Amino acid sequence: MNILYLGKMGSLADSEIPVFLERGHRVTVLNIDDKYFGHVSTIPEFNNIINLYRHEHRRWRTIECIWGFAFYSNQIPIDTIRKLSTNISRLALNFVHTNKKNIRETIKKAIKDNNIDVVYSLWGRTPFPEIKMILKENINVPIVHNLHTYPLAKGAFGDRRANPLHKEIFERIDGRIHASRNMYEYIKKKFNLKYGLDAVLMPCFSEKYFCKKRSELLSDIDSEPHIISIGTTNFSKKFDDVRKFIQEIAKEKIHFHLAKGEGIKEGKYVHPFEPMELLRLAEFMTQFDACIVLYNVIKKYDRFSNGLPCRFLFALTAGIPIIMPENYFDACEEIIKKYDIGFAYNDVKDLKAKLYDEELMGRLKNNAIKMHRKFTLENNFHKLEKFMIDVIEHK
Repeated sequence: MNILYLGKMGSLADSEIPVFLERGHRVTVLNIDDKYFGHVSTIPEFNNIINLYRHEHRRWRTIECIWGFAFYSNQIPIDTIRKLSTNISRLALNFVHTNKKNIRETIKKAIKDNNIDVVYSLWGRTPFPEIKMILKENINVPIVHNLHTYPLAKGAFGDRRANPLHKEIFERIDGRIHASRNMYEYIKKKFNLKYGLDAVLMPCFSEKYFCKKRSELLSDIDSEPHIISIGTTNFSKKFDDVRKFIQEIAKEKIHFHLAKGEGIKEGKYVHPFEPMELLRLAEFMTQFDACIVLYNVIKKYDRFSNGLPCRFLFALTAGIPIIMPENYFDACEEIIKKYDIGFAYNDVKDLKAKLYDEELMGRLKNNAIKMHRKFTLENNFHKLEKFMIDVIEHK
């Protein structure tokens, strides 16, 4: 296949693109990241990349993103949103039309020059502006969109706003990949999916990120449980600020390890470590009893119930148990229960009791080691490949 890879260049792209190439496919990347150009240089011998938003093009994408934030956010008063939208619209009027036309031409040229068989886009609503451009041009090339996370809105208010804007895209694209059965059922309920094909495929990291050797458990040294969090330690975003949960866990004399960040204080049971590149992280994680998936949530949101966040997916690379608060991360809970590789806990007392349960933890640790290679992208790539071929043939 000749594939146009549309999206931002991050760890999932770093996983997928080399595997596409290894399997004999030709990949052209349309990078829509307006901040980090050339990220795919970490992929050996790959340079077939087009950065859509350099120079003046970046201004349109920035405006689109700001407006989108105002539109979807349920944290901003409606009067503020109206004023912000008006000012952004005035700012955009002078150059949006010209820049969007240039971007459309760049996309059309990339598809034509590279004889593209399929457009493969990634991650939530992030590439929707570019997908909409392709749909408007009526280019006879199928689009497969891998949702990974949806909805991105954190609450019902933002969700209601998002659905009408996304209706055309969901109902016209040729292939939709859902990260979980929950996500598929959610989208099927919200949109008319009569056109196109659907698949539920769990996102996976490449085996290059998986641990190659294991370290001694810290708990074997001091007989106390040690857990690690690999989520962001930039707590400026409300849903990432998990400091109160860290303190609650530390009070139970459970060692909590996380990357250094602003507002994180070292203590007897709180251990910040130097941030490291992803290629080293899985092996580092093997010294801990479990990896904890945390967000600052106290009620259920569709985003977290439907999705498999990267901090969960990457935890699978280490072959250690995965733990999380119960009833918030339904899709994640389903996986750890299915393969018996972790647990959900009710409160910190329950968390402590389970971490000290030698029979439970022994079984989970053994299963996590035994099962973790099952989750490599290489072992699951044939499902993605087959679905894309099915979509092309169905077009």
